[in-house]
Amino acid sequence: MVKLTIKENAYQIDFNKVDEGYLYGECICYAENVNKAKSELLSEVEDCKNYLGDDITYLNIPVIRCKSSDKVEFKGEVIKRYEVERKIRIEELNKKLDSYLTDSSITHCYIMKRGTYYGWNYSGYVSYKTFAGVYTKEDAVKECKNLEELTCVPINNTEHNELILNQVARIKKGLIAN
Repeated sequence: MVKLTIKENAYQIDFNKVDEGYLYGECICYAENVNKAKSELLSEVEDCKNYLGDDITYLNIPVIRCKSSDKVEFKGEVIKRYEVERKIRIEELNKKLDSYLTDSSITHCYIMKRGTYYGWNYSGYVSYKTFAGVYTKEDAVKECKNLEELTCVPINNTEHNELILNQVARIKKGLIAN
Protein backbone atom coordinates (compact mmCIF):
# COMPACT_ATOMS: atom_id res chain seq x y z
CA MET A 1 0.00 0.00 0.00
CA VAL A 2 1.37 3.37 -1.04
CA LYS A 3 1.39 6.13 1.59
CA LEU A 4 -0.27 9.21 0.12
CA THR A 5 -0.29 12.79 1.39
CA ILE A 6 -3.63 14.53 0.92
CA LYS A 7 -3.23 17.98 -0.63
CA GLU A 8 -6.94 18.85 -0.99
CA ASN A 9 -10.08 17.20 0.39
CA ALA A 10 -12.87 16.48 -2.07
CA TYR A 11 -16.55 16.85 -1.22
CA GLN A 12 -19.63 16.10 -3.28
CA ILE A 13 -23.37 16.51 -3.17
CA ASP A 14 -25.11 13.25 -2.32
CA PHE A 15 -27.71 13.31 -5.08
CA ASN A 16 -29.34 10.20 -3.60
CA LYS A 17 -30.79 12.59 -1.03
CA VAL A 18 -31.95 15.20 -3.56
CA ASP A 19 -35.38 15.00 -5.18
CA GLU A 20 -34.83 13.79 -8.75
CA GLY A 21 -31.11 13.68 -8.02
CA TYR A 22 -30.67 11.20 -10.86
CA LEU A 23 -31.05 14.17 -13.23
CA TYR A 24 -27.76 15.66 -12.03
CA GLY A 25 -24.20 14.74 -12.83
CA GLU A 26 -21.44 14.38 -10.30
CA CYS A 27 -20.73 17.63 -8.46
CA ILE A 28 -17.39 17.75 -6.65
CA CYS A 29 -15.50 20.60 -5.03
CA TYR A 30 -12.30 20.97 -3.04
CA ALA A 31 -12.48 22.65 0.33
CA GLU A 32 -10.78 22.77 3.73
CA ASN A 33 -13.85 21.40 5.52
CA VAL A 34 -17.46 20.37 5.00
CA ASN A 35 -18.82 23.83 5.89
CA LYS A 36 -16.79 25.54 3.16
CA ALA A 37 -17.82 22.77 0.76
CA LYS A 38 -21.49 23.39 1.61
CA SER A 39 -21.08 27.09 0.81
CA GLU A 40 -19.41 26.32 -2.50
CA LEU A 41 -21.85 23.59 -3.57
CA LEU A 42 -25.10 25.26 -2.49
CA SER A 43 -25.45 27.17 -5.77
CA GLU A 44 -25.58 23.84 -7.64
CA VAL A 45 -28.88 22.90 -5.96
CA GLU A 46 -30.39 26.28 -5.11
CA ASP A 47 -33.90 25.54 -6.46
CA CYS A 48 -33.99 21.88 -5.45
CA LYS A 49 -35.73 19.95 -2.73
CA ASN A 50 -34.34 17.13 -0.64
CA TYR A 51 -35.85 13.65 -0.58
CA LEU A 52 -38.24 14.76 2.19
CA GLY A 53 -39.62 17.59 0.03
CA ASP A 54 -37.91 20.44 1.92
CA ASP A 55 -36.05 23.20 0.10
CA ILE A 56 -32.32 22.60 0.17
CA THR A 57 -30.49 25.15 2.29
CA TYR A 58 -27.03 25.50 3.75
CA LEU A 59 -28.24 23.60 6.82
CA ASN A 60 -29.58 20.53 5.03
CA ILE A 61 -27.54 20.31 1.82
CA PRO A 62 -26.35 16.68 1.64
CA VAL A 63 -22.59 17.11 1.27
CA ILE A 64 -20.35 14.11 1.82
CA ARG A 65 -16.63 13.40 1.51
CA CYS A 66 -15.46 12.02 -1.80
CA LYS A 67 -12.16 10.45 -0.80
CA SER A 68 -11.58 8.82 -4.17
CA SER A 69 -11.30 12.30 -5.73
CA ASP A 70 -9.01 13.78 -3.06
CA LYS A 71 -5.97 15.43 -4.57
CA VAL A 72 -2.92 13.55 -3.31
CA GLU A 73 0.81 13.69 -3.87
CA PHE A 74 2.14 10.67 -5.73
CA LYS A 75 5.75 10.57 -6.86
CA GLY A 76 6.05 14.36 -6.81
CA GLU A 77 2.83 14.92 -8.76
CA VAL A 78 -0.55 16.05 -7.40
CA ILE A 79 -3.30 13.84 -8.82
CA LYS A 80 -6.70 12.49 -7.80
CA ARG A 81 -6.58 9.44 -5.53
CA TYR A 82 -8.42 7.22 -8.02
CA GLU A 83 -5.70 7.93 -10.59
CA VAL A 84 -3.00 6.46 -8.33
CA GLU A 85 -4.13 2.85 -8.80
CA ARG A 86 -4.17 3.32 -12.57
CA LYS A 87 -0.68 4.81 -12.56
CA ILE A 88 0.60 1.86 -10.50
CA ARG A 89 -1.03 -0.62 -12.91
CA ILE A 90 0.52 1.19 -15.88
CA GLU A 91 3.96 1.09 -14.24
CA GLU A 92 3.62 -2.68 -13.69
CA LEU A 93 2.48 -3.23 -17.27
CA ASN A 94 5.38 -1.14 -18.57
CA LYS A 95 7.88 -3.22 -16.55
CA LYS A 96 6.44 -6.37 -18.12
CA LEU A 97 6.72 -4.80 -21.58
CA ASP A 98 10.32 -3.78 -20.90
CA SER A 99 11.11 -7.37 -19.96
CA TYR A 100 9.95 -8.44 -23.44
CA LEU A 101 12.54 -6.14 -24.99
CA THR A 102 15.37 -7.85 -23.10
CA ASP A 103 14.09 -11.40 -23.69
CA SER A 104 15.97 -12.75 -26.72
CA SER A 105 13.46 -15.60 -27.16
CA ILE A 106 10.78 -13.05 -28.08
CA THR A 107 11.10 -11.56 -31.57
CA HIS A 108 7.49 -10.79 -32.53
CA CYS A 109 4.18 -10.09 -30.80
CA TYR A 110 0.49 -9.83 -31.42
CA ILE A 111 -1.34 -6.80 -30.10
CA MET A 112 -4.73 -7.31 -28.44
CA LYS A 113 -7.42 -4.85 -27.51
CA ARG A 114 -10.43 -6.01 -25.50
CA GLY A 115 -10.05 -9.64 -26.50
CA THR A 116 -9.47 -9.14 -30.21
CA TYR A 117 -6.21 -8.97 -32.12
CA TYR A 118 -4.97 -6.03 -34.15
CA GLY A 119 -5.04 -6.76 -37.85
CA TRP A 120 -2.08 -6.08 -40.12
CA ASN A 121 -0.69 -2.54 -40.26
CA TYR A 122 -2.50 -1.56 -37.05
CA SER A 123 -5.85 -1.63 -38.82
CA GLY A 124 -9.00 -3.46 -37.90
CA TYR A 125 -9.55 -6.24 -35.41
CA VAL A 126 -9.69 -9.99 -35.88
CA SER A 127 -10.75 -12.82 -33.61
CA TYR A 128 -8.14 -15.45 -34.51
CA LYS A 129 -4.37 -15.57 -34.29
CA THR A 130 -4.14 -16.89 -37.84
CA PHE A 131 -5.52 -13.58 -39.12
CA ALA A 132 -3.76 -11.34 -36.59
CA GLY A 133 -1.10 -8.86 -37.52
CA VAL A 134 2.45 -9.76 -36.52
CA TYR A 135 4.61 -6.97 -35.14
CA THR A 136 8.24 -6.81 -34.07
CA LYS A 137 8.49 -6.81 -30.31
CA GLU A 138 9.88 -3.25 -30.43
CA ASP A 139 6.88 -1.97 -32.41
CA ALA A 140 4.40 -3.88 -30.28
CA VAL A 141 5.90 -2.65 -27.01
CA LYS A 142 5.94 0.93 -28.34
CA GLU A 143 2.24 0.62 -29.28
CA CYS A 144 1.22 -0.88 -25.90
CA LYS A 145 3.34 1.28 -23.59
CA ASN A 146 1.33 3.36 -21.09
CA LEU A 147 -2.01 1.89 -22.24
CA GLU A 148 -4.08 -0.48 -20.12
CA GLU A 149 -6.46 -1.42 -22.91
CA LEU A 150 -3.72 -2.89 -25.12
CA THR A 151 -1.97 -6.18 -24.45
CA CYS A 152 1.28 -7.24 -26.03
CA VAL A 153 1.23 -11.01 -26.63
CA PRO A 154 4.63 -12.60 -27.31
CA ILE A 155 4.56 -15.03 -30.21
CA ASN A 156 6.02 -18.51 -30.12
CA ASN A 157 7.48 -18.44 -33.64
CA THR A 158 7.25 -22.21 -34.19
CA GLU A 159 3.62 -22.35 -33.05
CA HIS A 160 2.72 -19.29 -35.12
CA ASN A 161 4.33 -20.65 -38.28
CA GLU A 162 2.53 -23.97 -37.79
CA LEU A 163 -0.82 -22.16 -37.48
CA ILE A 164 -0.17 -20.22 -40.68
CA LEU A 165 0.97 -23.32 -42.61
CA ASN A 166 -2.16 -25.20 -41.47
CA GLN A 167 -4.27 -22.25 -42.62
CA VAL A 168 -2.53 -22.28 -46.02
CA ALA A 169 -3.16 -26.04 -46.31
CA ARG A 170 -6.87 -25.49 -45.57
CA ILE A 171 -7.05 -22.74 -48.19
CA LYS A 172 -5.30 -24.90 -50.78
CA LYS A 173 -8.07 -27.50 -50.42
CA GLY A 174 -10.45 -24.91 -51.78
CA LEU A 175 -8.56 -24.45 -55.04
CA ILE A 176 -10.43 -25.44 -58.19
CA ALA A 177 -8.35 -27.26 -60.81
CA ASN A 178 -8.37 -25.81 -64.33
